[in-house]
Amino acid sequence: MGTELSNEMSLLFDKLKAELDQQTIQITENITKTVLKVVDEKIQPIIAENERLTREVEKLNKQLQNLDVNARKNNIILHGIPEPSTEKYEDLNALVIKTITDLDVPLENSEINKVQRLGKNG
Repeated sequence: MGTELSNEMSLLFDKLKAELDQQTIQITENITKTVLKVVDEKIQPIIAENERLTREVEKLNKQLQNLDVNARKNNIILHGIPEPSTEKYEDLNALVIKTITDLDVPLENSEINKVQRLGKNG
């Protein structure tokens, strides 16, 4: 009768352990789901804001490109113009006007917004 009781206790213990293991799994799954739900609720506004900001950056980049194109559409770049060691803006302006008018293109000083050198040659 002692071994019967011991076998029943062992069987009962095994069932209890299996039930506790199952409950532990369920509790872990519930906690995980709850935590993931909370994290998801916190992250969703951040994701939405990130998407909005990404669209805004793309829009601003397109506007910047358009502004850059518009700012350059009336530019002329001349190559081979001599570069004296000292030069005033007025001298460069007059040289550009002379160079362009020598090409039979009429140009008035008032039509020039800005004249500048892009860089010195080697």
